[in-house]
Amino acid sequence: MRGKRAEPASPKAPPKGAVREINDDDLRALAANHRPKFEKALANKKAADKALQDLGKLIKADLGDTGLAIIKAMIELDTPEGEAKVKARVAAQATALKWQSHELGTQILLALDEPDRTPAVDRAFEEGKKASLEGKPRKPSYDPSTPQYASYMAGYDKDQERSAQTIGRGKPDDGTKDLRPRHLRELDEQRKAEEAEKLETTH
Repeated sequence: MRGKRAEPASPKAPPKGAVREINDDDLRALAANHRPKFEKALANKKAADKALQDLGKLIKADLGDTGLAIIKAMIELDTPEGEAKVKARVAAQATALKWQSHELGTQILLALDEPDRTPAVDRAFEEGKKASLEGKPRKPSYDPSTPQYASYMAGYDKDQERSAQTIGRGKPDDGTKDLRPRHLRELDEQRKAEEAEKLETTH
């Protein structure tokens, strides 16, 4: 009696967790998938680089050759780590001045070692002015009963008065030209647009 013919062995499934070997077509498909995404990201980067370059030119035109360095330092000063870096740079420059026998270098180094003795009301005034300059709402963190609260409000209102002023230039007989910095004009226009939109939704 003949034995039963053996069935061909079925291919074994790959072990759990095993990675299938990627062939050339797979790699080509991956490249084709990534290409348009990369092209789009590259185009966005080029546009962003161009916009940043144009902004740098505008800053230089408005604030002079050191304008960009000032703005970068202002951004750094928003964090304790950045503040430490800015102070370290100032100290390095002051040390160079001192070593070159400039009296200003010694004065700066002494000032850096001194604690901030600015009166609380003066600091609050500057905080209010800064909030107005940055287009932030008029919301002091001080209790309304404190002198700091009143000083903050005074600083905020003082800058609001300045930003609201219009001075004619280029047209001697026309005093309507708005000479406020561009970002303040844009913030003002944005606020007006938001207020107009709110009025439309309430009617």
